[in-house]
Amino acid sequence: MSDLRFPSTDGIFELRAAGIIVRRPTADPADSRLLMITNAQDAYAYSIGGAVMFGETMREAAAREVLEETGTPLPIGDLAAVEQTMFTDGDGRPWHVVTHHYWVDVPDDFVPAERSVGFEAAEETLHWLSAHDLEHMTFYPACYADATVARWSGVRYFMERGGQVTEPET
Repeated sequence: MSDLRFPSTDGIFELRAAGIIVRRPTADPADSRLLMITNAQDAYAYSIGGAVMFGETMREAAAREVLEETGTPLPIGDLAAVEQTMFTDGDGRPWHVVTHHYWVDVPDDFVPAERSVGFEAAEETLHWLSAHDLEHMTFYPACYADATVARWSGVRYFMERGGQVTEPET
């Protein structure tokens, strides 16, 4: 099956699914940790997720991506957010990405893989990041900062364009 990532004359369109994996050991949001990925090529952290494959549901894609990137099958929870992102990559290609983000609950003994292989074969490293860590780094999607504070109810909609994140009325 092929990824739902299509080049067009205007740029590249991609349909993605991602997991918001947060560990909350106590009621104090300062103790929460968000599982994110980095690689040596990019100067930012990013979500666990990737392109939906042709014939997959969004939830199936999120489960596959979580398994591929963490090394552990985890239950995919409720849809948390839908995000549209428009950006230009380092090669000058415009992208339009639509992502469904799902809550992923982790058992207390969950230990993710240390490394995985991501888009364009980049070697990735997984990190548990606190809200304090996120304040001092660039990460995508930016809406994940709210996820460390508390699990929000309902589905939120985010638009990220030119580095600016908005939450338009739906």
